Amino acid sequence: MLDFLKRIFADSSSRKQANDRLRVVLTHDRTG
Repeated sequence: MLDFLKRIFADSSSRKQANDRLRVVLTHDRTG
């Protein structure tokens, strides 16, 4: 059960990182 939760947490955190990176790229695209 703990493994399952850890996997979900890692997955969601990595997805959040990807979203943040995408947002940064889009912002730079708009300003540059």
